Amino acid sequence: MDKLTLNIIVSIIFICALGLLWYLGKKRMVKNIILGLVIQAELNWGSGAGKLKFIEVMSTIYEKLPLIVQLFIPQSKIIEWIEAAVEYVKTELVQGNDGTTVTIEQKLNT
Repeated sequence: MDKLTLNIIVSIIFICALGLLWYLGKKRMVKNIILGLVIQAELNWGSGAGKLKFIEVMSTIYEKLPLIVQLFIPQSKIIEWIEAAVEYVKTELVQGNDGTTVTIEQKLNT
């Protein structure tokens, strides 16, 4: 193998590694945005409006995310992350061992 071929292979590997790191970094950003949107939807709609909150979060995600991120992160993955964020918020709203729950406003004020 000559030097030119080796340099091309190393360059391709380097570019792929950078792409992977960028992709993983954007996934973390998207997850944090989703968590914030879930909390905001909960504050806006309260309990009992699950479908409305889901629609609000999905539409806001697609308004805020750059097109390149939308291309690389499938909708099914975003739905999975929304559901995980909802479960996280529900877990955070449970207070004490007795299983009582509080509203987000109460939790934020404690």
